Amino acid sequence: MVIFTLVNSLHICELNMNHFINNVPTYRTNLLADIAEMYFIEGKSQNEIAEFIGVSRSNISRMLKEARSQASFKLVLTAPR
Repeated sequence: MVIFTLVNSLHICELNMNHFINNVPTYRTNLLADIAEMYFIEGKSQNEIAEFIGVSRSNISRMLKEARSQASFKLVLTAPR
């Protein structure tokens, strides 16, 4: 019984990891979108975002640069009338 549970647990972990590996671009895109929103829309500093996400400030800087370079992220500002 214990061996069966262990095998099932390992199998579930393997399935979850395969799902993650197959969807890395989606997770990365969502992470970049969240970071860009926190920085550009919410006005949080790179240090605040880094502490919240759990990475270094330089990683946040690189992720913001990556987000800006992707065509799917556009920041549109309109002047008040």
